[in-house]
Formats: sequence, C-alpha cells, structure tokens
Amino acid sequence: MLERIGKKKIFIIATVAVVLMFAIMLFVNPLIDGQDGSSVLELQLSFEKERGVEIINSWGPFGHSRFNKFIVFDYLYAAAYAFFFAVTLSLLILKHDLGGKAFYRGLVYLSLMGGGLDWIENTMEIPFVNNPPGYPGILFFLHSIVAAVKWAIVGFAALAIFLLMIKTIKVRKFRAARTSHKGS
Repeated sequence: MLERIGKKKIFIIATVAVVLMFAIMLFVNPLIDGQDGSSVLELQLSFEKERGVEIINSWGPFGHSRFNKFIVFDYLYAAAYAFFFAVTLSLLILKHDLGGKAFYRGLVYLSLMGGGLDWIENTMEIPFVNNPPGYPGILFFLHSIVAAVKWAIVGFAALAIFLLMIKTIKVRKFRAARTSHKGS
C-alpha cells in the first residue's frame, strides 16, 4: 500500500482535499452551534450525557437541523485527514526506506483507523443529537472514549510525521555537509 499512495501527485490531491475540508469545517461548526464552533468539538469529549445534553441544547433547534444537514462534511473531513496522514506518512517512510519495518507500515494503517473512529463517533452522535432523552448514558460515554482514542491517534500520526520530517531535514543537512566536505 505504501507504494500505491506514497506518491507526490497523490500527496498534492490529499493536501488540497484536507485543506478544503478544514476550511469547510471552520464554516460549518459555527453554523451548528451559533458561536465559534468549539461546542461541536467539546461534545466529542464531554463523556457525561448530561453535559452533552447541555451542549446540544445550547445549539437550539436550528443547530440540530444544521447538524443533521452538515454531518456529511464531518464524514468527508475524517476521510480527508486520515488519507492525508496516510499519504504523508507513506511518502516519508518510503523516502527513508523504512517500508520493510512493520512499525512504520502500521503507522499508515493507524492513521486510517483514526478516520474510521471519527466515522464511528459521528454515527454515534446522530441519534444522540436527534433524541437525547432516549440515548443511553453508557453509549454516550463510549462515544467520548471513541473520540478520545481518535484524537490520540491523530496526535500520534501528526507526531510521527513531524519526527520523520525532522529526520528528512537532518539527512539533507548531513548529505550537504558531506558533499561540501568532499569538495574541499
């Protein structure tokens, strides 16, 4: 899979997709909560059903309607960022010839799993937003666990990308220093 998606053209497409979806989400989330959009994110990690009910009640009926109307963008955003992380990691892993190591290949799949968990989280939020009294508290708690694991994976993938980029910079500096030393 690394060789299939770890290409510069695919990276460009994935980057455009994730930037576009991020911009859309910056517009959509405030439409839902009628404020800055942060309560849409807060809902994910509220863990207690009562707190979740407070959050969605603060949105009002227009917020509930907009949530249902625009949830598709959250699914698309999850797919976009998961694919972006997977492509970026694939490129960096191939660049450093680390594709033979299971840990590095696993990072790509872990990135995709983060997007999958986001889809599960979204799917769990839909019935909660539409019928909070009938939604079991334990299921809401589980929803927040799924969100927390998703955010941990997203953070881990971003850290892995950052560290592989640092490695790329160090390799370039080492090669440049070695080349200039040979020329002396």
